[in-house]
Amino acid sequence: MEDMMKWFVVVLTMEQNKSCHQAFLQSTLNNALVTAVCIVCTRKLMKMEGDEYNVLDIPNVQSLLAPTNYHHAHKLWERMLIVEANLKIDEDTVRAWICDECHHFLLEQKKTTLLLANTMWISNVPHILDILMSLEQLLIACHFPQCYIFKLYPKNNDQTLPSEFLQHGMAGNVTLFEHNTKVLVNMLEGQLMPVACTTIASILAIIFVGTKKLPKKWLKSTF
Repeated sequence: MEDMMKWFVVVLTMEQNKSCHQAFLQSTLNNALVTAVCIVCTRKLMKMEGDEYNVLDIPNVQSLLAPTNYHHAHKLWERMLIVEANLKIDEDTVRAWICDECHHFLLEQKKTTLLLANTMWISNVPHILDILMSLEQLLIACHFPQCYIFKLYPKNNDQTLPSEFLQHGMAGNVTLFEHNTKVLVNMLEGQLMPVACTTIASILAIIFVGTKKLPKKWLKSTF
């Protein structure tokens, strides 16, 4: 009988129930969901996955965070390739948030592969490129996706008007292959127009997912 009782659900006491509710609330409060960017690897993680440290107190930190391969565009702070904007500098200390993984490797006097200083630096994306739409990015990309698929799902099944059949959601797989860089340079120098639309049509596909056939006359207004 005792063995059988083990399989039945045990009713929580009021104290246990209260404790579970408190633990849930503590885990879902705004403070618990705050994110932070590690100054060492630039990953955006949950703030609980790291801590603030006095950067210069870490042994041999300047050597560990010095860039492996120096680039003229590097902006070093105290000879270190880190996210300088996230440093909190006062008279006595220089504090910053560092993720647990990076901090562990720094204390072990090792360079993790995720370090900016370990050839992971890619500079900032220029604003003019950051605001481009997907199709505009394809027109100037150094490498082309072999297949870029957008799946558009219907908001509802009412096909009376295009506006009532709004599409939302994206999914797809991307495979890169090397592009003709010389042709790209000619395009940027004004000697060649952007990639032909026929080329884009071969690497960009749009799939409408629904229960009924989509009227072709809607395509013009949709795009």
